[in-house]
Amino acid sequence: MNFNEILDMIIIQGGQWLITSGLRIVLYIIGAMILVRVVRRIGKAIIARYQDDDPTTKNEQERRAETLVSVLKITTKIAVWTIVLFMVLREIGANITPLLTGAGIVGLAVGFGAQNIVRDFFSGFLILLENQYRVGDVIQIADRAGLVESINLRTTSIRNLEGVLHIIPNGEIKAVDNYTFSESRQVIDVGISYNSSMDKAIEVIEAIGEEMKNMPEFAEDIRAFEILGIQRLGDSSVDIRVKISTEPLKQWAIGRKFRYLVKKRFDENDIEIPFPHRTVYFRTEDDLKPRISIENETKQNNKGE
Repeated sequence: MNFNEILDMIIIQGGQWLITSGLRIVLYIIGAMILVRVVRRIGKAIIARYQDDDPTTKNEQERRAETLVSVLKITTKIAVWTIVLFMVLREIGANITPLLTGAGIVGLAVGFGAQNIVRDFFSGFLILLENQYRVGDVIQIADRAGLVESINLRTTSIRNLEGVLHIIPNGEIKAVDNYTFSESRQVIDVGISYNSSMDKAIEVIEAIGEEMKNMPEFAEDIRAFEILGIQRLGDSSVDIRVKISTEPLKQWAIGRKFRYLVKKRFDENDIEIPFPHRTVYFRTEDDLKPRISIENETKQNNKGE
């Protein structure tokens, strides 16, 4: 067999492979790209369905949709390209049976050696299923607090107020404190001095509540404003407890504004906000002389007896 015959055979066999296996490989890759893109478009449509008219904030349904869509896209991408990889290997003539068998054995070994990873994935699935928190919520988990930036099946990423990003394995999450689920609250104790009028202070606080409800920046965010009453009779103050129910993520801004107005309105109405007082007594040697004389006289009488 000369060179030309070998070349002709390669061209013929190569052409046959291209129009059969080669074409199928191209179709597999194109199909995978289309499927990933379709899932991405479906995700965008789901998010758009739950969006409201306010682009500056995200409601509860928006955050829930974004969380689930994010996990769906990542999971779909991994699964699709893994399947395509095995299908391509089969088309190029590789025997994938040992690979599948080896993958099963390796998976079993990894299952025993990586129980924490399996636990993380299972916990992540339950977190998403139970809707414990979503992207955009402010939570505290594993002694870390911050804004949830991403959730996947293995980890949760939260960023605190200082900008530090904490990446926490889902398996380490034992309890979740969600500050922005459905409704948020600010519970504030306002202290006044014992010399100030409690009735006047409550009247001023009620007026502050009405004032804040009519402010354009807070009118739609305050759900309820309640004065619960006298919370504590302290050492130097009478504490009046106030509860403000707000839209999620709005409680801190509303609480800061409320404290500002309390100080301002109390100053205008001569209501004193107390600070701790301590009385210190000083004694001189002259103060101690009578006591020393009495003690000496008592000792002499005891000796005489």
